[in-house]
This record gives sequence, C-alpha cells and structure tokens, in this order.
Amino acid sequence: MHQDNASAAKIKKRRDPPRITEKYLANAGAAYLQRFAASKSRFRQVMMRKIDRSWRFYKDFDKADAARLLDALIEKFEGLGYLNDQAYSEAYVRSARARGLSSRSIAVKLKTRGLGDNNIDRGEDERAAAIFMRKRRLGPYARTEREKESTRYFATMARAGFAYDLARRLQPKTIEELEDLARD
Repeated sequence: MHQDNASAAKIKKRRDPPRITEKYLANAGAAYLQRFAASKSRFRQVMMRKIDRSWRFYKDFDKADAARLLDALIEKFEGLGYLNDQAYSEAYVRSARARGLSSRSIAVKLKTRGLGDNNIDRGEDERAAAIFMRKRRLGPYARTEREKESTRYFATMARAGFAYDLARRLQPKTIEELEDLARD
C-alpha cells in the first residue's frame, strides 16, 4: 500500500490548460521569446499549439477569434522588435557558418523555419568547409588511414552539402592552410 502511494505521488498531476485571452497570449508569447529566438512562422506554430490545447479542453471559445488575437499580437511584437525575421535569419546564418554548415544545409534549415534563403553568402562555403573538416576530422585532420580514404571524405562532404569541386580543392590542403581559411 505504501508503494502505491509513493508511485502515485510521483505521477505529475496534469493541470487544465489556461483559457485563451489576449493577456494570456501576450504573457505566454513574451515568455517564449525571452527563452528562444524565433521567426514569425515558428512563433505562430508554438502559440497555435497553445490555442489548440486550450480549445480541445474548453470548446466554448471560437478558435478563429483566438487566431485573430494571435495575428494582432504578432503585429504588436513585430512593431516592438521582438519578432524580426530578417535579424533572426542573419543571426542564424552567422551561427551556422561558425559551426561549419554549408549553404545548402543552411537554406534547408531556414526554409523549415518559414524563412527564405536570401541572407546566405555562398562565398562563405570554403570557410565553413574548413571548420567542418576540423570538427569531423576529415582530410589532414584524420587520425587513421581509414579515415583518410578519399571516398569516405567526399561522401561525408557531400552529405554535409558541400560541392564536390570545393571538397576536391580542400582535400590536399595542410592543417595550417585550413586553419587560415577557418579564421578568415
């Protein structure tokens, strides 16, 4: 009997979702944006999940009215500068480049976030490839002969979204040359 009470206490009690009001949406939206950077599209997805959850529980409010409240909130947050797709995509591209992501993979990730790929400087791929090679121990960074196999190298670079010509150009470079590229 004691064990049943202990296991019952461990079960998290589910709370009813809050009712959707203009004030609730504003507070929940501000709290979300304090924790996470988001595009308008992503912010809309997150807030619509809150609206859907509340609607499934209460059913006594119009979902369309809640969506209109959300649209007004998004406009308000845009005006205040909390939501800025241009700044978000520029920051994401800078971060992705520093992590060694290719233009192709950045473009795909931006599209999944509801953004275009117009902020991507395709000329940065050489620097990103040098960073990627260091992180994945490719080319001169490889520790064993098996890791140095060219077919594995080219396959890894291709899966990461780097062009074959770029991979072919970077393969014979030394560690020092790649480090210089990564710093630029």
